[in-house]
Amino acid sequence: MNKIKTRFWLSLITVLAFFAPLVAVFAVEQIKNSTQLAQEQENYLASLSASDEARAQYYQNVEAKKSALQKTMADAKAQYDALMKDQPAQVAAHTQSQTQTTTQPVTLQKIVQPSSSSSSTSQPKSTRKTKTS
Repeated sequence: MNKIKTRFWLSLITVLAFFAPLVAVFAVEQIKNSTQLAQEQENYLASLSASDEARAQYYQNVEAKKSALQKTMADAKAQYDALMKDQPAQVAAHTQSQTQTTTQPVTLQKIVQPSSSSSSTSQPKSTRKTKTS
């Protein structure tokens, strides 16, 4: 029985001597993998929050530009309306009227009417001619 006990302990120590480093290496690798996975998750969450902040900043910038452009557009519309109301007065203020007098020779035609002093009107004289052979 002593021999069996010795063989049992010897085989147990041999198995432990071969498999203990293997189990230790697996345990160390498992710890490394879990640490690396936790670090990757942390980096992913950090990049996700950074992208969310950048997106929020972008939307804030877009909203600020939009409101600035709307304000500029409202100011331009108010200026346009004011100018349209004031346009007739501005046009009248800048309109200059000039009068020019030009002299152009006018040719007159004299219409001669028959004199009314003679009571008879001139008519052609009738003549009688006979043909003589």
